[in-house]
Amino acid sequence: MCRSRAEDRIYEYIFCLLVVSIPVIGQAMIANQGIGAEKIHMGMWICILLGTFLFVGDILMASGGEREEKILRWILWLGCIMRIGYTFYNGVFSRVHDVWYYDDYTQNSKASYLMWLIERGKLPDTYEGQLYHQPFSYLFTAGVCKILQLMTYDRNIYFIGSIGGKLGSCMASCMTLLFSLKLCKELKMKAENKILAMWFVAFLPGMYLAAGRIGEDAFSCLFAVMEIYTALKWYHNSNIRNTIYTAIAFGFGLQTNLSCILPMGLLVILVLEKMVGDHDAVKKYIGQTAIFAGIAAPLGMWFYVRNAIRFGIPFTYINEQEVGNILWTGEHSLWERFAPINWGNLIASPYANAYEDYNLSTYFLKSEIFGEFSFEMGKVIPYTLLIINLLMTILLIAFMIRWIIKREKEHDEWALLGMLVFYLLFICYSYYKEPFGCSMDARYFLIVPILKIVVLGKLSEGLNRALAAGKGYAVLMKVAMLLFGTASIVMFCTIS
Repeated sequence: MCRSRAEDRIYEYIFCLLVVSIPVIGQAMIANQGIGAEKIHMGMWICILLGTFLFVGDILMASGGEREEKILRWILWLGCIMRIGYTFYNGVFSRVHDVWYYDDYTQNSKASYLMWLIERGKLPDTYEGQLYHQPFSYLFTAGVCKILQLMTYDRNIYFIGSIGGKLGSCMASCMTLLFSLKLCKELKMKAENKILAMWFVAFLPGMYLAAGRIGEDAFSCLFAVMEIYTALKWYHNSNIRNTIYTAIAFGFGLQTNLSCILPMGLLVILVLEKMVGDHDAVKKYIGQTAIFAGIAAPLGMWFYVRNAIRFGIPFTYINEQEVGNILWTGEHSLWERFAPINWGNLIASPYANAYEDYNLSTYFLKSEIFGEFSFEMGKVIPYTLLIINLLMTILLIAFMIRWIIKREKEHDEWALLGMLVFYLLFICYSYYKEPFGCSMDARYFLIVPILKIVVLGKLSEGLNRALAAGKGYAVLMKVAMLLFGTASIVMFCTIS
């Protein structure tokens, strides 16, 4: 028996309740002066093993129609455990970016941005350093910190900020799981590919890293997924409700990060396609466009307008690096920077090095998994994760070539593939304009590995399952994802 829409809604509400309860877990951590990494590791293992035992039993007893949803529920459960666990044992100053002077809101780091909002209740009076960032993620996180402050009266605000500062990102990373699943469902992906895609998203280490640090990275990924999902949802059912839903997603996305403007290209194409394909309903789509603009524009653009008026800076302002600094890669040729994978560099280390590496494709492939960080552990697990990511990238390229020469192309396929290519081209452009090691980091575009696995799953559905190649691919992906998830769990349940 398949789940009804009402049952599916209840399931989503329960998941959201789990996510919003994260500050309560944080309060318990504060009350105990920090639980400690070893105990959190042990708790993660216990939750994973207990959850696996319960859900495997539940799956085995389920009928065929229910089994898919139960497996997906189990994947979301494990993905949340990994994000929450990593967030709590990862210190606020470890594996983060641009966080310093946590005890001084007059500085210009991401931590001081948060302190401005908590202590003074307003946006920073300057745009120096990291204070130019769009405010939604910091406003949300400051709200979480305020909740913790109300729950824990006798704790130092900086200690609360160091805990609460990560909880907002953790909540965003968990919600990315849910909206990735909603995207897969909106695309009507086959059950097997849906499960494989969600398994990858649930256990992608880059998602844990985003969940455990202060900043806009986790929120940018969440809203990018939401924007693509709502754009496709509107295309499939162009009613007022979906128009408003899409406008809110894009509005909050623009208020989170400038890169969230990119899915607007997809939305514009979808709207124009609707207008061209249905001349009789042009007025309807013009009206919906006006509603969209009336919601998304003020919601997303007020901060850019504020900065332009107050500081005289352009909407596209970023804090630029100085040419020739330690991260500069401009001395390398365009071929060295944009050539296909540097196999020597890939073999030398599974980790990206922002100060020494310069090849974009190699760096991005590594940072999708490990960010800019390295870990004190053997190389078997890191290389397992990296090789599987490389394998999926190669398969995706092969399927893209096959898709190009294929005569019949589904609408959702070209929409997703176009979005992925657009992101990749923008990443190349960004690195060309800003030739610095950190410019290549996947943390700015965590949506790309999500799109990669979703596009791979969608394109693979055209593969003839009756052929040996089709069956071989299915077995290969199952083995690869099993190894990927296992390696990821072991890695992040053992590192400190």
